[in-house]
Amino acid sequence: MWHLRSRNGEQPLGNGSRRLEFLAVLGTSRDQETVAEFASESKWDFTIVSTLEAAHARLHAALPAVVLLDRELLGEDWRPQVCLFARPGAEPGIAGLPASCVILASPVMDDYLFDELIKQGGFDLIAKPVRADELRRIGSLAVAYWKDRHRSPASG
Repeated sequence: MWHLRSRNGEQPLGNGSRRLEFLAVLGTSRDQETVAEFASESKWDFTIVSTLEAAHARLHAALPAVVLLDRELLGEDWRPQVCLFARPGAEPGIAGLPASCVILASPVMDDYLFDELIKQGGFDLIAKPVRADELRRIGSLAVAYWKDRHRSPASG
C-alpha cells in the first residue's frame, strides 16, 4: 500500500477535518507507477493498493472521494464492487458513509460497459493501461462532481 500525501496544498474539506483522498485499486505495477507519478504532482492525497481487502479497509478508514478500480482485478463479477464503493451506505454495517465517485479502469471501452457502470453508481471509465493525462482529466471531473454533491448547505 502506498500513501502519497499532497504537496500542493489542497485544503481540507467541509469542517476542515478531512482532506480529499483518491484511492486507486490497481493490479498491475505499470498502472500503479503511472498513478504514483501522477500523484506526486497532484493536489490530492492518494492511496494505491493492489488487493480488494486493502481497498475495503481504506474505504472505512479514509472515506475516499474518488476510487479508481481495476476491472481486471475485480474479475467478471465487478458490479457488486463498484456498487460497494459508489454507495457504501447501502452495505450492512457501514450506513452513513458518503458515496465515492468510482472510475473503472478497463482495457475494454464501450457503451455497454459504461451503461453498466452507471447503473451500479459508477462515475466514468478510463482506458487501461492508465495514462496520466486521462487520469488528470477524468479525476478532475470526478473531484468537481464529488465536491458539488457534498457541499455543505451553509457553503452554497
